Amino acid sequence: MTTGAFYACISILDWQVHGVAVETISIHEGVCALSGGWYLDKPAIQDVRQLVRGALVIEIGTTPGADLKSDSKIKFVDVASFLMSAKAECTTALQEYFSYKAEELIKRKKLVEPDFTDWPDSLDLEKASYHLVQIGRAAAINGTDSEMERVLSASRLVKWMIDGWLHDEHERSQRPYISASKPGIRILPASWLQVLQTVK
Repeated sequence: MTTGAFYACISILDWQVHGVAVETISIHEGVCALSGGWYLDKPAIQDVRQLVRGALVIEIGTTPGADLKSDSKIKFVDVASFLMSAKAECTTALQEYFSYKAEELIKRKKLVEPDFTDWPDSLDLEKASYHLVQIGRAAAINGTDSEMERVLSASRLVKWMIDGWLHDEHERSQRPYISASKPGIRILPASWLQVLQTVK
């Protein structure tokens, strides 16, 4: 059962010399999907603001002079905080698993260890195609327009992260001795959920 926030939209912006490529990811009731992509040629900054308002935003590429971060209504997240939260949750859950098993080792000898995502220490969205190959995915999707290639690869990598988080949440939710199982399935790690709660 999903609890707390049921929906989130993430917009990834790839600033380029003559425009910006945008990909969106939607999470609804525990299902994550790429939900749309656009290339804006020489966009007015207010058009970009309007497009991403209400979403969690990740930027790659070189941002223009009119920085979106000056708009308090636009909320930014980063990969580093996601990975830190995801890894910490796995570490805590595994500690609780082993402690619970050790309490009655003979009785619980067949207790199955949680199968958590093997989270990397870091990911660089500007090199998303490289990371996708490392996790066994295609570096790029055939037929993708050149201006959309980098943002699509970045979005696919972020989707992999979210899918990994949701998988880990299912693993935790099936084990009542893990404290994080009690709230139910959270659609994003705490670091991103905190930002999501400020989105209007």
